[in-house]
Amino acid sequence: MAPNLSDPDHVNKNDQGSSSSQKGTQFTPNGLSLYPEAGAADIIEDTGLVISGFDREPVLEKDGSVRIYENEDLIDEISFSKETATLGGDGAEKMTFNVGSQFAVALPPTKRVSGALYLRPHPGTLKTGRTYNIVITDGAVTGTVNGNKFCGISEGWSFTTRENVPEIKDRAIRVATDLFDPEGMITCCKAPSFDGDPNTTHSPADQIVPDFTTIQGALNHAQSGDNACKDFHIEIFPGTYRELLYYAGSGTIRMTGLGSHSSKDPGAVSEIGSAREKEFGNSGTPDYSKGAGCVIVEFINSTSNNPSEESRNLLNIAGGNFIIENMGFENTYSRINDPKGSQSEALGMYSSHGTFAAYNCFFKGHQDTIRIEGKSWFYNCYISGDTDFLWTEQHNRVLLIERCNLVAVYDNYRTPGSNIAYLTAPRMTITDTVGKGLVVLNSNVTVLRGAKAFFGRTPWSKGYYNQAAFINTKVTVEDGAEFVCDWSKPETEETVSLKDRENLGWKQYGTVICGDAESRTSENISAYTPASTSDDASAYAPASTPEDASAYAPASASEDASAYAPASTSEDASANAPAFSTVLTDSFVNKEYAGRDAVINRLYSVPAKIWSRDDEEYWDLNALISRMGWNCTEDVSVSG
Repeated sequence: MAPNLSDPDHVNKNDQGSSSSQKGTQFTPNGLSLYPEAGAADIIEDTGLVISGFDREPVLEKDGSVRIYENEDLIDEISFSKETATLGGDGAEKMTFNVGSQFAVALPPTKRVSGALYLRPHPGTLKTGRTYNIVITDGAVTGTVNGNKFCGISEGWSFTTRENVPEIKDRAIRVATDLFDPEGMITCCKAPSFDGDPNTTHSPADQIVPDFTTIQGALNHAQSGDNACKDFHIEIFPGTYRELLYYAGSGTIRMTGLGSHSSKDPGAVSEIGSAREKEFGNSGTPDYSKGAGCVIVEFINSTSNNPSEESRNLLNIAGGNFIIENMGFENTYSRINDPKGSQSEALGMYSSHGTFAAYNCFFKGHQDTIRIEGKSWFYNCYISGDTDFLWTEQHNRVLLIERCNLVAVYDNYRTPGSNIAYLTAPRMTITDTVGKGLVVLNSNVTVLRGAKAFFGRTPWSKGYYNQAAFINTKVTVEDGAEFVCDWSKPETEETVSLKDRENLGWKQYGTVICGDAESRTSENISAYTPASTSDDASAYAPASTPEDASAYAPASASEDASAYAPASTSEDASANAPAFSTVLTDSFVNKEYAGRDAVINRLYSVPAKIWSRDDEEYWDLNALISRMGWNCTEDVSVSG
């Protein structure tokens, strides 16, 4: 169990130093605490190392490191400057990432605890049933403990890992972090007996020993040896997990964040994402207190660390199928000291035949927050970024964003004049058979103060379809922001025949813009306001009833908020549309965009000019919803 860091008089029972020495000590002076404690046994092999009790935030010298020995053999060395991490299971495909200095983190004192040093051994390095010794050379860490100089640790700090990984059969893999929470406390490596309420008090006898202390430890287990093709459920206890994640197996992985923000409380996790939103580069910090009971994964990754598209993500998926619920993913890269590393994905899925579903989650990054292939579906999520932060790759069939909150952020550390946000970059290879591409359905978009946003763009010269559709989308433009309801750099539109624009290219229907009137680009879409203040933000009605046939009205009284139709089919309905978009008709929307089944599972034959059901890769989302017990709106659409 982690030491009680809230006790300033805590003395390690294995203290071999002298607190009266003015020259410092070689081990633990009075007030210094170690985790794992010296001589501890049954330690989970992916645990972190913690030294606390410093008078102030310790300074990690650039050339310093921490060494881990087994007997006389050097097993691992944690550098304070440039580090790499190789992730993946035993016998499985692995990937190496540059992680900089993020395996060694110095933390300042808070009102509750003293200064501390957190160290993460390289993933997969420590094994079961081994005894390890930790050595910190004099001068590697500069700091004082109760006024005494810290001179490192040369001997005495050793611990033994558990004999074996517990048998995981017919149950979920359990993960509980040993990392510091934002206020500096160490989370006990024994997770509480959990009933969904993080405030419930349990006795030590009720505590559950987790299988791993890192999410990557669980993913390594799920892709090692024969496990690589099996399905696993990973339950993750509340906390902040500072790590990169990588999976290359072929099974279905379900990751569930436990806590008060469960699937029975839809929207809570995305609200935490909103609470943590800030102007990137602002010296302030997000309010982490609103994340109590939530699982948050955060790490810095960008093109500066890892230039390839496959390695610059926070969550890297190279195979299989993924289901994620009740979790937050924040790539904490900042342009303040690294303006060239702006491509900083929160999620990268580069498995064109896999599926990905996210429910009640948030994803935060800068450029390319979401980069995804395969079939994917986000429901009730919060997604923010600036450039191309919804990016579908060329092999993608469909990415459905349903009832989500999308936020175009302003970053005051970007080059002046370049604060343009593009919601989408929907690249799709020109082939005979295509899917719906990137679809934003019954969702909300917010453009933050200072930003100028477009619905999307293509940063590629030619050779791709801009396959995207915004259906019943409400756009809120904050004061001092600007929104252009159009497509920037539409170079590839020449590949789409004017007669086929409703099937291919950039499309919209029922767009509602609220806020800065000067940002509205056409009367066709600016004349709409919410019908009421109900929670159903997608239930829109005309602000007025102009003679212009662009005034949309509900097609019926159905609860299906997506059932909107133009008041008439006059040619005037599209006359005011942006130059590179197509305003869809009510009949087309009611057939092809009425709900998730029709969006996800219908393909378009370009030569035959017909839509039909995708029988080869049919994905039954309604069955998934029922199996997961998620709270989703009823889907009345059909795929065929």
